[in-house]
Amino acid sequence: MTTTEADIAEAFLRRWNAERLDGQIRGGLWYGRVPPDAGPPYASISVRKSGTEYFSRGSLVTFEVEMSLWSDQSIGGEPRILTAAILTAFDTRQRPMIVSPGRVIRVRAGEGDLHLEESLRNAADVCQGRMTWRILIQET
Repeated sequence: MTTTEADIAEAFLRRWNAERLDGQIRGGLWYGRVPPDAGPPYASISVRKSGTEYFSRGSLVTFEVEMSLWSDQSIGGEPRILTAAILTAFDTRQRPMIVSPGRVIRVRAGEGDLHLEESLRNAADVCQGRMTWRILIQET
């Protein structure tokens, strides 16, 4: 079977729920369109397939995952703490990530960042945190 972007997003949503991140990030994690009434802080996730290598017994598929955290607080406070909580929750060195139907070979976290958005939400500063992961999946 083929692993899809939705399968990867579902694995991230399961981990999010298992770590109870909604307790800290009250607006939740959204895959796809974020509802207009989602209150900050909230997070959104996007997944894209970035490559496939074929070999005699299957393939290796690479996915790029980007999670954005949106907050109306200043960069130095809540967004920094919440970004650290997300990175800790998705640290696969302690607990491996499970993606069905493929087998996870490696999850590599990229560098995260925080910045103020140029656009304002309700006349308030909007801070965005961004975290990335590259996931390598073996398919048979």
